[in-house]
Amino acid sequence: MANEELLSCKEELQSTNEEVETAKEELQSANEELTILNEDLRNRNAELSALADDLSNLLTGVNIPVLILDNSRKIRRFTQAAQRIFNLIPTDVGRPFGDIGTNLETPDWNELISRVTDQLETVERDVSDRDGHWYSLRMRPYKTGENKIDGALIALLDVDRLKRRLIDTQESLRSTEERAGDQLRQSESTIRTLLETASQAILAVDRGDRIVLANRMAEDMFGYSKEKLLKSRIETLIPERLREHHIKDRQHFFKKRKTRPMGAGLDLFGRKKDGGEFPVEVSLSHIQSDQEVLAVAFITDVSARKHAETALLKSHEKLRVLTGRLMSVRDEESKRISRELHDVFSQELAALSTQTILLRKELPLQARTAGKKLEAVAERIGGLATNIHQMS
Repeated sequence: MANEELLSCKEELQSTNEEVETAKEELQSANEELTILNEDLRNRNAELSALADDLSNLLTGVNIPVLILDNSRKIRRFTQAAQRIFNLIPTDVGRPFGDIGTNLETPDWNELISRVTDQLETVERDVSDRDGHWYSLRMRPYKTGENKIDGALIALLDVDRLKRRLIDTQESLRSTEERAGDQLRQSESTIRTLLETASQAILAVDRGDRIVLANRMAEDMFGYSKEKLLKSRIETLIPERLREHHIKDRQHFFKKRKTRPMGAGLDLFGRKKDGGEFPVEVSLSHIQSDQEVLAVAFITDVSARKHAETALLKSHEKLRVLTGRLMSVRDEESKRISRELHDVFSQELAALSTQTILLRKELPLQARTAGKKLEAVAERIGGLATNIHQMS
């Protein structure tokens, strides 16, 4: 009986030893796995340390102000360059960001952080500090390795030089635009003044024959208001008998545009609002407006000139008649004077001849010689009188 119990205990002891050996082997295997895990952990720690060193040197080297906030908006980390701008000290890590009085002129920090952490937006804007130095503020969600949002990352880029150049450029552009606007307004005012004070009626017409521009003289010349003219077609201002020719002339002008007088060699007429007609002269030109060609007509009322020409022709005719009459009167007067001279000279010569004959008988030789000379003179005077009479 005792032997059987001893044998049973021996078997149990042997089974226990086997279990201990198995546990020992498992423990050894576990130790080997722990050794491998520790080695991996040391390697990863070394990699993380190197990565942290690289990140630290990178942030320090680039000298960029960076601030990291956690989900509760507490300060998790910041770079040395961020200390001055955000007014931070090393012991501020863990403090709520709202308790920090930054040097940036940005009053809506809570709104910006909410847009980043709650709405997952990326915020970018230009901000300045209290000294007027400009930065580009960029806020992005801070993501963990598991792609979870765990706060916000705030970075600042120094854009002061670029911003000031941009401001100077904008001011220069604004000044240039203002000057250009002033010059444009002055030019428009000058053109409008020239247009409205022109002594000619000026009308601009599109391809559809619609009047798109009219000056004050056009209103006075045709008797329509400017509003009425701008709602009318150009044929409204042309007598009906001339409209067909005008349509052909306008179509030809738009095909071959050049500055020229309209209807050269023809008598052109305009038509007033009351239906009255008056003679005109028209010069054609064209302008390019909003990718549309406009025909421009410069119209002159030549009624006064036509009246003056008619009056001048009548004066010339009257002068011609008067000249004819004057020549006739002059011829008649010349004939009358010639006849009177002939009669007088004839009577005087006859008396002179009688006196000469008497003197010959009574006077000595010298007197006779003078008498002969006197007779010769009388003959020449008589011949002259006869010639005058024949000419008349």
